[in-house]
Amino acid sequence: MPSHVPVHFGVSACLLGARVRYDARDKRQDWLLDAPAGLFRATPVCPEVDAGLGTPREPMTLVGDPTAPRLVGNDSGADHTAALASAIEARLRAFAIDPPELWLLKAKSPSCGVGTTPRGALTGQDGLFAEAVARCFPGVPRVDEATLSNFRERSRIFGILRARRCEADLACTPLDALETWLALRFGG
Repeated sequence: MPSHVPVHFGVSACLLGARVRYDARDKRQDWLLDAPAGLFRATPVCPEVDAGLGTPREPMTLVGDPTAPRLVGNDSGADHTAALASAIEARLRAFAIDPPELWLLKAKSPSCGVGTTPRGALTGQDGLFAEAVARCFPGVPRVDEATLSNFRERSRIFGILRARRCEADLACTPLDALETWLALRFGG
């Protein structure tokens, strides 16, 4: 059983400090960048940039039928759904070669939000990328940036990761080290 395989995260690029948000800012999570080397491996993703929407860009919202929403520019009304869908499909094909064990995605994002994104009149929905991740990688935990700072949620997620690592015959040593470091960082 390999003991040196770090936990692989798929991470919203803005959480890693990339200035890719609509306002050309980031939502850097210091703990992701301050973690000791080897605890995890992060692969950044920004579906909007992958779709060629640029930075900065106008804010966008999911509108229309909540079961098949459209990604529309707040000011221009331009429909970016097809471009985003194409970018998501390409990115997920690439991730299929080296799938993450955990998705850490930006809350409330129209593409990355996990249970926090408004869709028309509905709130608490998934963004388009987060929804596609759930379809393509069933059972792989998807969380937002606040989840791992919550002891109860973190314990639940690490239970899932531990079980999946056992199934894949991967050692839990890196996982145990990461969980301990997060507990020291956030408490619990």
